[in-house]
Amino acid sequence: YTPSVPTVTPTDPGKDTPVPYTPVTPAKDQAAVVNYVDASENNKLITSSGELTGKAGEKIDYSTTSTIQDLENKGYVLVNDGFPAGATFDNDDNTTQVYTVVLRHGTIPVTPTDPGKPGEPINPNDPDGPK
Repeated sequence: YTPSVPTVTPTDPGKDTPVPYTPVTPAKDQAAVVNYVDASENNKLITSSGELTGKAGEKIDYSTTSTIQDLENKGYVLVNDGFPAGATFDNDDNTTQVYTVVLRHGTIPVTPTDPGKPGEPINPNDPDGPK
């Protein structure tokens, strides 16, 4: 912002004098993306948040909780949630902020003494998953 008038002289020094400001340039939208990758498959992209946009300095209105829960229900295990709480958009018009959430394949041991049940899903939270 810059002052609309170059000089403002107070008429009454005991009172506030308003100073009108105008934006130098309209603030551009900043971009961020949250990628979910599979560490078990050389950090292959599982899914993405898509492009998130907002003004520089604003809090990024996004949560990884529901996507992580959905992926855990499909058998993934969270390694690292790289999207910090309270993350804000930067002021770099040339770069998209990228946050990475790392997951890996969950494993369930199957042994002769614990063979599982034929025809039932390995992960009860993912009924359409492997059986």
